[in-house]
Formats: sequence, structure tokens, C-alpha cells
Amino acid sequence: MKFTCDKKVLADALNLAQSAVATKSTLAILGNVMLVAEDGNLELTGTNIDLWVRVRVPVEIGDSGSITLPARKMTDIVRSISADTVEVTVEGTAATVKGGRATFKVMGLDASDFPTFPTVEAGQAITMRQGDLKDYVKKTLFASSDDITRYALNGICIQIEGKEIRFVATDGYRLAYAAVHTEIETGGVVDVILPSRAAGELGKILGDDDPVEINIGENHISFDCDTFLLVTRQAEGKFPPYREVVPPSFEKQITTARAEFLESVRRVALVADEHSRQIVLSVAPSEITVEARTADVGEADESFPANYDGDEFKVSYNANYLTEILTNIEGDDVLYELNDPGKQGMFRSTGDEEYFCILMPIKL
Repeated sequence: MKFTCDKKVLADALNLAQSAVATKSTLAILGNVMLVAEDGNLELTGTNIDLWVRVRVPVEIGDSGSITLPARKMTDIVRSISADTVEVTVEGTAATVKGGRATFKVMGLDASDFPTFPTVEAGQAITMRQGDLKDYVKKTLFASSDDITRYALNGICIQIEGKEIRFVATDGYRLAYAAVHTEIETGGVVDVILPSRAAGELGKILGDDDPVEINIGENHISFDCDTFLLVTRQAEGKFPPYREVVPPSFEKQITTARAEFLESVRRVALVADEHSRQIVLSVAPSEITVEARTADVGEADESFPANYDGDEFKVSYNANYLTEILTNIEGDDVLYELNDPGKQGMFRSTGDEEYFCILMPIKL
């Protein structure tokens, strides 16, 4: 096996394939990327068994062949080369990497021992713009749980029904919801969970204007583009009935400038308790005051104007959670709605019915 490739193209491809490689495994080959050179292309594949990433790049092939090489080591080596092109020659299970005046010899493992790439059963298929999918992932993934014992919450729920596609994530304290309406009837009903790690890696890989085809099979979900294919096993478990925590209407509605709200929370949170991250919102007609008081640390408060003419009330939230919500909401103004300071509040951009976040309060 022998091929020559542009240094940056190869480094980027290795980095993408490496994103799926197991960080810790009893199987040494799962720490490797499989390289297959044939028909003018180099195909690179990385996996941790649950997640697979395959990348294809054009190369100049001297001899076709395949091998698996240490993912991180190969990425670091190719990046370090100062020349514009890299030549890789494989003999047996050893690869010689040349670039400029530098030569490296890297020991690998036989490609025949690499796990077989999964076949995704034909299922519900939809196509959308990569940049749109990346945006939906970003706007919901932050609200997913990192508690491995709550595996049904360790990801983004994707629901497809009629002409609507919904992306939902929650950790039990906050919830993020994004919906998109398609022009074409998708057909059937789909309700699956995209695991957090796969969603995170997908968000890094996706581009902007090129299309991505999503195929939801019985056990796997695939994301297919011209240059890469990501396949992940669906997360197990049943996503909770999130609609139950979304009130049909709200008694209290407050509108304010999103940027001013966000910056006030960030500043006051500097003195919030390190563990609870508790801040208090004091809402009065025409004004919101953000407060934080922590023993042995200090106190802070900041006020800013708001459009509200109801009764005064106080409500407490986790500052980190509120900051993430206000960061992901778009638009100049944010609409904050609730019925009771002791129950969930909703945050969304004014006039936007397709994206909102729910946040549970901390008891005062």
C-alpha cells in the first residue's frame, strides 16, 4: 500500500475519523484508524463500536491496500510535518510516513481484525442542510443529561411526524426544544434518541450549505454526506413525555433585551455559590433585578428594564443553566413566561414558536 496526499487534507481526515475512536478500550485495534487506499481515494474509519465515522479523501495511489494505525499518533505526526504533501508506504503492519525531510515509522495492526462497519437498515430517511442540523444539535444538546445511569436522557430525542421534525433534550432540570417544518411529508412516525457523544461529534463535523441525509434504521442512525458518513447506535430507553412539563398557557409574561439579561446574569453569577450556582430574579413592573449572595464570598445585584406590569415576585435559578439558555436563544428580545415562581419557566425569542427552553427553579 502506498499513497501521497495533501498534508492538510490528510490531517483533517484523520482528525474526523479519530473523533469516533475509543478513548479507553481493552482492544488495542479500537484505538486505531483503518486506512483503505483504492480507486483514487483514501477511506479512513474510526470507531468505538457504538459510534462510527468514515471519511473519504482523494489521494494519489501507488499501490492499493489497507492497514490500521494509531489514531492519535498518526494525527499528531501528519500535523507536525512542515511539507505540503505526505507520502505513506505500508509494508506488512508497519507504515512509513514521509514529509519534507522528516520520516516516521509507525507500527499498526492488520486491517482484517478491524470491526465490520455496520449496515443501517433502510428506514425513515430525510435530507436537510448541514448547517441547519448543526444548529438544532447545538440548541438542544446542552440540555441533555451527563448522568450515565439515566441513559434515556443522555442524548437528543428526534421525533418525526408528518411534516414536522422535533429535536428535544432534557436532564430533568431544563429542557430544550427545536422544531422544523418540511415541505415534503416525511411519512410514518419516528421517535429515537441520538446519543450525546454522537451528537457532539456530529456538531463538530457538519458544514454549512451541503446536504446531509439522515437515515433512521431499526438500531442505528446514519448521517451521510459526500465526504463523511457517521453511524451511531441508537440510545436505549424511552424518552420521557416532555410535553407534560410544557404548560399550554402562561399567566406571567416578561419581555426584555436578551443581551442585557445575559450579561447581568453572568456578572452577578461571579459571587454565586460554586455548587448550587444559585441566583435570584426579582421581577417587578418594568424591571428585573438579578441578585446573588454567598456567605464568605460576597453579594451582587444588577437591574435592567423589562416589559412587565404584573405583581412582583422572586424566583431562583441555576446561573449556569440560565446562561446557556440565554446564549442559545436568538434575537434581540427574550420572552420569559411562567405561571408560578415555584414551577417551570419558559424562555424563548419573541415571536419564535419553534425554539424554546424550559427551566426548573431552585427552591428559595
